[in-house]
Amino acid sequence: MTIEQAVKRLIGEGILRAENGRGTFVTGVPPTGQKQAHSYGPSEPLAPTVPQLTQRIGIVLNHLPNSWEEIVLHGAESVFSKHGIIAIPSWRIGNAHVDLPVGEQSVRMLSDGCSAVLVLAVAMSNFSINDVFREVGGMDAPLVFVTSFDVDQPICYSHYSSHDAGFQAASHLLAKGWDRLAYVTHYGEPWSLDRLRGVRLAVESRSGSRDELPVVDLNYQPFDPTIHAHQFYYARGVEAGRLLFERWPGVNGIVAANDLLAIGIMDAAAAAGQVAGRDFGIVGFDDVDNKARDHGLTSLRPPLAELGEEAAMLCVDLVHGKPKSRSVSLLSHITIRESTCKDIGCASIG
Repeated sequence: MTIEQAVKRLIGEGILRAENGRGTFVTGVPPTGQKQAHSYGPSEPLAPTVPQLTQRIGIVLNHLPNSWEEIVLHGAESVFSKHGIIAIPSWRIGNAHVDLPVGEQSVRMLSDGCSAVLVLAVAMSNFSINDVFREVGGMDAPLVFVTSFDVDQPICYSHYSSHDAGFQAASHLLAKGWDRLAYVTHYGEPWSLDRLRGVRLAVESRSGSRDELPVVDLNYQPFDPTIHAHQFYYARGVEAGRLLFERWPGVNGIVAANDLLAIGIMDAAAAAGQVAGRDFGIVGFDDVDNKARDHGLTSLRPPLAELGEEAAMLCVDLVHGKPKSRSVSLLSHITIRESTCKDIGCASIG
């Protein structure tokens, strides 16, 4: 190979460049496909890495989480993780124990460095949002709530509409031909009253008048803490079923405040020879475990995971300076089973 050929080859590879009238020069650019090594010397130090502080959100309950709150919490944690935030449950913190009032737990979580506090109030009893804000120091505190009822206050919270759930339950029974409805409850909680209002609205919307709606209210007998909750509410359902069919024999559609009450009513009816789905229709609420499915009970499931996800997004927005008065309302999902279907009926199953 001649010198002229070698120079042309180096020009073609980009190592040399030819300039008319000036000559041939080294370009200083490495051949295509190779990366230029970069070395750092004393005059060009590496930039120091500054670790980012991880945001923390406190999670507060007034008891250890039940199956409902576990689902809500998983939904919230999935959103927090996507935003690089970790959730700190109060039951894992020694000085913010679940035996303390919710407000005091919240104060301790904030003083321990949490940017905000998420209060899971889905299943809380005797719960006052005003008391929490009073203990924390005012309505400007970075708190987000998850509730099962609408809150008539300018706060951040996600909730599922119990009013709509009651309306859905009654509307489904009416659409299936069960047109003489009754409501059974063992609770004086806001969510139970909201469901009752929803049932009444559905009945009035169908009939165009304020027809009398039988209500079996078992609040006269307080909850017995020595009995498992499932056994207690099931027994109240059996009692309600006997009372209902004796006092209002014309009722053919029942909305029960929860699945355990509904199952007790179904068993009381079965003992008297009446079968859900054949002789009457019945709807419950919760649909969290297998009980409703095993009994063929139509039930409304609260959007628990979505409640946690929406509340977590409110927390994220809150720590980024967005308004502290925002709410998200979600609807329950109805699962239709044999207890409301005349053409199937529980009697034909199994």
